[in-house]
Amino acid sequence: MAHPHDLQRASLGQDGCAFIDANADIFIPPDGKVVVAIQCLGVTEFDLLVSEDPNRFFNTASSAHGIAQDTVSTGGTGVTFIDMDGDATASVGDSMYLASTGAFIAKVKSVGVASNGSADASAIELDRAATVTTAAHIFTNSNQGSGGVTLATNNVFPSGMTIYGRWTVVSLAADQTTDGAVLYLGPGNYHPE
Repeated sequence: MAHPHDLQRASLGQDGCAFIDANADIFIPPDGKVVVAIQCLGVTEFDLLVSEDPNRFFNTASSAHGIAQDTVSTGGTGVTFIDMDGDATASVGDSMYLASTGAFIAKVKSVGVASNGSADASAIELDRAATVTTAAHIFTNSNQGSGGVTLATNNVFPSGMTIYGRWTVVSLAADQTTDGAVLYLGPGNYHPE
């Protein structure tokens, strides 16, 4: 939710709501609005669930919070500089985790400068001395996590469940003429910090 009061407004339907119950129904909210909550009145599968920001809110097109792993080619014990296998994908301020265990390693202090001060697109400087193995690592930040996957059209949400996010298109994967889904609207145009 963009503002703390949006959740309460959405639950009361103050920005509007809609109802769908057939797989031919493709709901697109009015200009300036998004679907912020979906209440499943029966067992529900989605054919389309398009996010306002597909990197932050789960959807059927891509993996929200699905930052890929990146491999360290030169690490060591007590190091503050590491080399990645290819150009570094991290940014200053990112948190670095070991992909196999999720263990926190360090924060990224600089990118693209080697320990001798020369430009090196594969170099990363860490904010502390750390033990870094030549293995896959994940770099996350305040807007992007890792491990999220794309919602499949055969993923099932149980009857009575309400899901929250920010979607611009919603379509059911199958007819649900005896139940359906209630779509609650909220303000659109989400802007990350």
